[in-house]
Amino acid sequence: MGDLRERSYLGWFDHEIEADKQKAAGKLPELVVTRDGVPLADQVEGVRLFKEACLRPANDNGLEAPAAARANHINDLVDYFHGKSLAAGWWNEKGTGESLIGNPYVIATKLMLCVTELAEAMEGLRKDLMDDKLPHRKMGEVELGDTLIRICDLAGALRYDLGGATMEKDAYNSVRADHKPGARTMAGGKRY
Repeated sequence: MGDLRERSYLGWFDHEIEADKQKAAGKLPELVVTRDGVPLADQVEGVRLFKEACLRPANDNGLEAPAAARANHINDLVDYFHGKSLAAGWWNEKGTGESLIGNPYVIATKLMLCVTELAEAMEGLRKDLMDDKLPHRKMGEVELGDTLIRICDLAGALRYDLGGATMEKDAYNSVRADHKPGARTMAGGKRY
């Protein structure tokens, strides 16, 4: 993918842009987004965030490869799922079209929706259920997928470098004394 995210993930533009030239020239790719045949250009905040994501360096978190590559993959998921959510209007007030990004009550609600997906995963695991919408898959698996989608969407709205934070936390956890097998078996150690 190069240094910049070069592909649309929603068909917003289906050609690869010449990212370095575009950035150097200060140009942005033209959006061709429609929903039910209606251009979404009025969703100004979503368009602005999408354009910024197109020109944001994919590796701006200071991590070394392969951690940087993993961080980029996570951030690609953030961009993808948040972009889909924006295009579907989930971050705009239904009646007015006003952006809900930054509204603390909406952010809190979206965070709790992540928790509900985890609770549904627990229910599926507890009862060993198959999913009702994807009946060929276990409910726990699908609900964990839903959780990932919601987390990525929220991280996109908050403009978090979720990939960088995840890989930095992974590196930190790798050297934590309380995460070593010996420490876990000691009195007062983390059992799970």
